[in-house]
Amino acid sequence: MRLIKVKGPTVREALARVRSRFGPGALVLEVRRRGDEIEALVAAETELSADVRTAAARGAIGAIQSIGSPAGALARGEDPAVRTLRISLERGGWLSSVARDLAAGAAGRRDVLIALRDTVRSRVRTVDLAGSREPVVLIGAEGSGKSTAAAMLAAHAALSLARPVLLLELGPAARPNPLLAACARLLGGRHAVAASAGEAARFVATSGDALVIVDLNGARPLLAGEPELLRRLTSAIGAAHLILAAAAESPLLLQAQIRALGAPLLAGVGLTRTDAAGGTLGACLSSLMEHGVQPAFFTSGTEIPQALAPATPESVAAFVLRSVTSRENQRVTLTGGHAAAQEIRNV
Repeated sequence: MRLIKVKGPTVREALARVRSRFGPGALVLEVRRRGDEIEALVAAETELSADVRTAAARGAIGAIQSIGSPAGALARGEDPAVRTLRISLERGGWLSSVARDLAAGAAGRRDVLIALRDTVRSRVRTVDLAGSREPVVLIGAEGSGKSTAAAMLAAHAALSLARPVLLLELGPAARPNPLLAACARLLGGRHAVAASAGEAARFVATSGDALVIVDLNGARPLLAGEPELLRRLTSAIGAAHLILAAAAESPLLLQAQIRALGAPLLAGVGLTRTDAAGGTLGACLSSLMEHGVQPAFFTSGTEIPQALAPATPESVAAFVLRSVTSRENQRVTLTGGHAAAQEIRNV
């Protein structure tokens, strides 16, 4: 990750230049005045491609359309549909490498949104947490929505699959969470608190056919040595599925956590608060695909259990399409995508 200074005559102009160069998911660390200019300090992995920067600088839908036009694409040796979709993905916050990979499936296709949907569907593996026979361990940074997601997952399993549930809080300083306790009581399940992996293992051993959902307190994914501790923990309580709960508004934090933990350790990632993500949803999904990590679920709001959507090929494709069509100019650019746009509205 690099620290880059972006300057402008006003705060508005400086931040507009940041968005133009690095996309809507850019992390602005500081904004300060330097003489007659405003300077924004940005933490970024990569810049958007020159095509996207040029289009953003023009600030017009027509600019994107001209870049994605058949004549412009053929002049650069790129299929027009591929180019149109790649640019739209990058404008939605997707990493250039992932955008190129996904857009390749649109070659020769008339409807690029349908092509994107089909490509995503073919690559997603379902992570069936509600039907799992092994414990599901949720970890995440403070404020990630981890405990709320645990309650949502428990309600989904109990109400949709009629499964008994055990909501287990684990950590040296764990205290009963009123939300999880109330959720377990209303669902007719069990709620318990364990201070150690050994104590948690005893609860798991007596859980029978219940879905065991462990809300792990105190995990610090970015610290050295934490992955090995998590491996021992998941092994001690029964070959558990480790799920990282991450707020969809924080793509850089998500990427840092995946890199620190290592993709093989994670069974999946649950993206929380997708309703507040705005332009960062594409950056989060892009990070998952870059590292080969499967999405496990999405949450939107706090209503239990309706706010949780399990990750299926169809739901992941819908969220990918939503990240691309979130702006009016993207909808105009991706002509012919009416069927996919209708599918998004129906999700």
